[in-house]
Amino acid sequence: MESYEEQLHQAIFGYAATAESINDLILVKNLLNDSNISEEQAMTALDLALQNIAEKYDACADELEKFNLALLTNNEEAIEAARATLEYSIQTAELAEKMELSVDDIEDQARAYQTTYDALKD
Repeated sequence: MESYEEQLHQAIFGYAATAESINDLILVKNLLNDSNISEEQAMTALDLALQNIAEKYDACADELEKFNLALLTNNEEAIEAARATLEYSIQTAELAEKMELSVDDIEDQARAYQTTYDALKD
């Protein structure tokens, strides 16, 4: 019979391999918090989930490519920055889909808000 940790490990990688949304990514993160999986294995599971989710959205193609290139560098700072950017890109794509907008519309609106904020700040 498999131990709880072995079952949890299989569940983590199973969810990561089939992740389709940020909610699935959150589930993987929560399972990782409850496990004693190594940090390297945890990052592998998170990266797998991010890649699977990003492949659903055309708007994430550039960030996914940058993320995959960062993984090849073995530079932790570059990988973490690319991981965060990819996660943000996925969240934006999911929001755009939910609101029936294009990602470009959301990014344009965000830039407009930033410009207004900067102008008010000065």
